[in-house]
Amino acid sequence: GSSGSSGSPMANSGPLCCTICHERLEDTHFVQCPSVPSHKFCFPCSRESIKAQGATGEVYCPSGEKCPLVGSNVPWAFMQGEIATILSGPSSG
Repeated sequence: GSSGSSGSPMANSGPLCCTICHERLEDTHFVQCPSVPSHKFCFPCSRESIKAQGATGEVYCPSGEKCPLVGSNVPWAFMQGEIATILSGPSSG
C-alpha cells in the first residue's frame, strides 16, 4: 500500500507525463481530471479510454476511477463536445 502522496518532490517540477503511458505531455494537448490533480492523460490514452467506455454514454476519468467532483459525490464525466474533440484529434499509428 502507498500512503501520503502530498508533499511529493515531483509536484510542479519536470515535464508533465501521462498517468497511463507516462509519455511526456504537450502543454495544451492533454486531459486533466478536475477531481484528482495528478490525473493527467495524453489524447491517445484518453481516446482509448473513451472507446473502451463507449463514447455514446457517460465517459469517466481515463484512470478507470469514477473520480467524484470536488464537494460532490457525482463522478466527473466528459462532455460530449470534449469527447468529439478527443476522438477527432490526430491518431498515432
